[in-house]
Amino acid sequence: MPWSPPPFPTPVQDRRLERFRDRAARLRGRDGRVGTAFFTVDLVHPRPEGHLWWRRWSAPFHLVDGHVWGDAEVTSTWDPSGRPGEEHRANHQAWGEGLRQLLDDADRGVFTWLDQQWQLEWLDDDELSVFREAHRHELDE
Repeated sequence: MPWSPPPFPTPVQDRRLERFRDRAARLRGRDGRVGTAFFTVDLVHPRPEGHLWWRRWSAPFHLVDGHVWGDAEVTSTWDPSGRPGEEHRANHQAWGEGLRQLLDDADRGVFTWLDQQWQLEWLDDDELSVFREAHRHELDE
């Protein structure tokens, strides 16, 4: 069995994915909470089955991986203290139907996360540069 994925046709890329490629956005909740999300876009070749000498690959798909920064009130649905704390990071991934919903929401300027809709404001190049510098070690993980 192959060690690497066989040649699959590359999935059609929705042009709206480009706005998420290595970009950051400010998230504003209706209740005043504010966080920041950094997004990456990858083409993933999943291996749903197999070990060392036998593998089965599935067709590749696009994945948007988001990292959300904010205090505990923003990044979790439950905080033991019940109060905002130091800055925390949480992850959000979208593919398949979830990816289509993410792209449709972004067209409307919203980001659905923690079962809530957050206003999505893309950072300009200067703000993105400052954000990257402040979080460079976390972004390199």
